[in-house]
Amino acid sequence: MVMIKCPNCGEITKDNVKIYDDSLRKQNIILPTCKLCGFEVVISHICDGGNLIVLNGTCGSGKTTIAEVFVDKGWLAIDGDCAIQSLRHKKGTKQYEWKELINEIACEIDILYLFCKYIVLSHIILPEDYKKFI
Repeated sequence: MVMIKCPNCGEITKDNVKIYDDSLRKQNIILPTCKLCGFEVVISHICDGGNLIVLNGTCGSGKTTIAEVFVDKGWLAIDGDCAIQSLRHKKGTKQYEWKELINEIACEIDILYLFCKYIVLSHIILPEDYKKFI
């Protein structure tokens, strides 16, 4: 069962949720907020299927450009740099552990799958970290 809770408005529907917070430093930071009052909402949803494409490559290799093509075709996107910024925003510090970042990305996948079954993740994943992301 999906539950979306706004600290100000109480339980709301997904139609009243704004997924991306473009007022933060980078666009596409997934920070769900209530369209009615602007407060950050808590969404409990576990992904139960769909399509996820992971774009991996070095800086400047075109991951974001390719992700934008998917977005133009109706996919939702998670940018690894934005996931890091979102995690730092939530923690109030620049320091984070790998497991926290992986949990943040997993949480973002769960949230986005509530709105769309097609997600593209653009992120640098080092070979030694690959198993952590699986």
